[in-house]
Amino acid sequence: MANSSVIEFISKLQMLQAGQLTILRGHRNQALDASLAGFDLFTALWWPLREKNKFAPRKEVSWLIAKSYAARPMPQLDGALMPDLLGRLYHEAAEDKRKQIIDLNDRLLNLSIRQLEPCLDHNLALIQKRYNCLDWAWLLDKLSVWESLSTREQWAELFINAKYKTREVNHD
Repeated sequence: MANSSVIEFISKLQMLQAGQLTILRGHRNQALDASLAGFDLFTALWWPLREKNKFAPRKEVSWLIAKSYAARPMPQLDGALMPDLLGRLYHEAAEDKRKQIIDLNDRLLNLSIRQLEPCLDHNLALIQKRYNCLDWAWLLDKLSVWESLSTREQWAELFINAKYKTREVNHD
């Protein structure tokens, strides 16, 4: 389970208005300091959490998740883990699409956190098209420790396990 500041950050993202999401979407593949509007909006979301809790999610990863959420605003669903959903997509996909899904997952696993955004967006687009839900809090937690080999091993294991089993994602 994610810590309370991660859950609160995701809740704040889900309450953003259309104009605020547009600002964040406009900053895709850009640094936090690229514009004052983006910086101010993000700071209003993230800084109060940091003041309250030293275990607030990392700023750089929170910025990535904020932009990703704005681009692909899927509802938060506990347990809808990204590697599991990608594995399910693989399982359900036609034979000619399976290699693309494996390649996207493998590419994601081999990128540093600073290189992740375009590949992450592509994966999120696939998930949004089929499931339209994601455990954003889990994703933020995992990306916060992305440099850890054990995080990527856990990700790969979840993907592989989901590739070989079928079960429905409960969207309720």
